[in-house]
Amino acid sequence: MIDIGAVQKNIFSEAHDAIWRAFPWHDGAASPRSSQALAVSVFGTIAVHPRRQELIDETVRSMFGWDSIVDGIWCVDLERTLGHSLLGERRPSQIDVLLHNEASVVVLECKFTEAGGGPCSQTKPLSSGKHKGLIQCDGNYRE
Repeated sequence: MIDIGAVQKNIFSEAHDAIWRAFPWHDGAASPRSSQALAVSVFGTIAVHPRRQELIDETVRSMFGWDSIVDGIWCVDLERTLGHSLLGERRPSQIDVLLHNEASVVVLECKFTEAGGGPCSQTKPLSSGKHKGLIQCDGNYRE
């Protein structure tokens, strides 16, 4: 059972308003080395910040080199589980941070202390569909 009080102490106080009671906390979220706590602290704070739009615009520009952002109100979803049909996965991906507006979607995987960025779990060949037999990754997160 997750000690919510300990987790709350590990989350930046400005992010508390972005978290709901039924939040899907991982084991270890109270640890100072928790990637989930870091993602919630950073992007939960941005989610409720009065300048959220500007902060996300600048983040997306700096990360991806996009010169212009299509107008639209950015939303920030934390720990979002995708439906089975979206990516055709047997076990749906759980997205650490989903930034989205009417025209754009940015998916972020947050890593903090995992060696080498942590493992990718999509190492088995796809069993069906247009890309049957292809492997989505070799087990490592990298560009």
